[in-house]
Amino acid sequence: METSANKAILYDDNCPMCALYTKGFVQWGVLQPENRIAFTQADQQLTPAVLAYQLDPLRARHEIPLVDLTGGPTLYGLDAMVFLLGQRIPLISKMMRLRPLHCFFRFLYSLISYNRRIIIPSQQAPAACDCTPAFHLGYRLAFIAYALVLASLITYLFGWSVAGYWPMENSGGKMLFICGTGWVIQMLWAVILLSEKKVDYLGHLAVLMILGTLILVPGITLSWLTHNEFPFIPVVSVLVSSSLMGWQHVRRVQHLGLSKWWTASWFITLQSTAAVWVYSFFLP
Repeated sequence: METSANKAILYDDNCPMCALYTKGFVQWGVLQPENRIAFTQADQQLTPAVLAYQLDPLRARHEIPLVDLTGGPTLYGLDAMVFLLGQRIPLISKMMRLRPLHCFFRFLYSLISYNRRIIIPSQQAPAACDCTPAFHLGYRLAFIAYALVLASLITYLFGWSVAGYWPMENSGGKMLFICGTGWVIQMLWAVILLSEKKVDYLGHLAVLMILGTLILVPGITLSWLTHNEFPFIPVVSVLVSSSLMGWQHVRRVQHLGLSKWWTASWFITLQSTAAVWVYSFFLP
């Protein structure tokens, strides 16, 4: 069985996500510490022959490369991860031979890779090697669609859990209107008013939706486990979720170089539309 002893992984050290999971490979013992190399240090730690003949710089921007230091083929992206994980769990390598499974995880890998600077934004540092992933409209729209589906599902479940405290008919559907209308309007504002940065801003909104709704999951679970005995659980969940999203929106708008009024617009739109639906549903 081929081992990783003579292989080196090159990672984008300007990407917190890349730095984190490649460090995990080292801590897990499937990669030697000296064989985890930042792209900004590649020309100092790898030979010119390896850089010239074993590395595709364009592909390496989108798929993390695992270079064979003895001259063997370079593995990229999902194949590199499967190889390393297979050192500890051989079943993973066997499972990835199934074409449908391999295709699904390759798509998932690309979805995250092309959007990684949106998922965890970072400023591009000056370097000889530009590791910023190229913009891909298809993967950006797929990421936004994924966020919409996930957020809608969790919001519906949150509405269902709230009904255990304050009985209401079709609680999941009503919660979707209460929480979702403002997001739709804000997205429409972005499409209409923003020019070059509209798709990036929509991507950041998608991340906020994912973060904001995932925060609700523990509250939904606790409500179910406690049989809805503690009404403060959904209240605390909403407060934590709103605070996290507000903080992240401020940071991400600043990162994009947009006016702070986009945060004000986002907040006012979400709160005002929620108030209108709450009044419509629950007040005479």
